[in-house]
Amino acid sequence: MHQALPYALRNWSFERLEELHTISVKFFVDRKPHPIATLKGVQCPIHLIHCGGDIAYPREFVDELHQLLEDAGVDVRTSGIPDAAHFGCVTHPEP
Repeated sequence: MHQALPYALRNWSFERLEELHTISVKFFVDRKPHPIATLKGVQCPIHLIHCGGDIAYPREFVDELHQLLEDAGVDVRTSGIPDAAHFGCVTHPEP
């Protein structure tokens, strides 16, 4: 943490506080579903992977997106990694 603090202070000064709030708070609070018309444009299979330790994206979000994709006619499947945090692809790279 102590190594990251100088970078954080340089990048997120008081003058840029609103930008920091946007990417760290509003991004999660102001989420909106993808429009069905957009989802109908997906032409490839989608594999959603939920990380059980992810505090930003609960399983309900994944299930909701799965249902929306399915309703749009997209070939979709969902898997879970129970102990993985948000970046599960980094912490649990094995298939």
